[in-house]
Amino acid sequence: MSFYAYSIFNLTKSVNAIPNLRYAHIDNQLVEWQELVPTFTHFNQETELFYSLWLEGLTDYKSVDREYKKLIKEYANTTDIAPMGDVPPNVVNISSIPWMHFEHFSSQAAANKNNLTPMITSGKYEKVGSKLLMPVNIKVHHATVDGYHVTLFFETLQREMNR
Repeated sequence: MSFYAYSIFNLTKSVNAIPNLRYAHIDNQLVEWQELVPTFTHFNQETELFYSLWLEGLTDYKSVDREYKKLIKEYANTTDIAPMGDVPPNVVNISSIPWMHFEHFSSQAAANKNNLTPMITSGKYEKVGSKLLMPVNIKVHHATVDGYHVTLFFETLQREMNR
C-alpha cells in the first residue's frame, strides 16, 4: 500500500467534505463542484522530472491505491508534464516534497484558470514518539475560504488519517 496514495485519498476526501473548497470561478460565475478530483505530481527519480496525473470517481482507498500504481507504471517514462492530456476543471492540486519536513510552503503557480482551485503540499513525515507527523500546507483563495473552513479541512484530514 502506498502512503502517498493514502494521503491523496484522504486529502481529496477532506477537501470534498468542505463546500467552500469546491468553489470555482468560471465565466464570471461562482460554481460549486459536486466533487473535486485530485491532480497530483509524481517524481521520476531517473530523469529528476515530475509530471501530473489525476484520479477520477474513486471512492475507497484500495481502488485509489490500485489506480495510482497503475498510472505510475503506465506513465513511468514520460517526459510530458501532463501526459494524460487536459486536466479536468474540477481539481484539487496535490503535491509532495517527501525529502523535507517543513513549517511553511508557498506556491504561486496556477495549474488552471480557476484561481479558486485549492493547492495542497505535503512534506516528509517523521515519527515522533508513537505518532507520525506530516506537514501539510493548503493554499486557498480568501474570497471563498476563511480560516474557519481551513480549520474544518485540517480537522477532517486528521480524522481521516487516523483511521
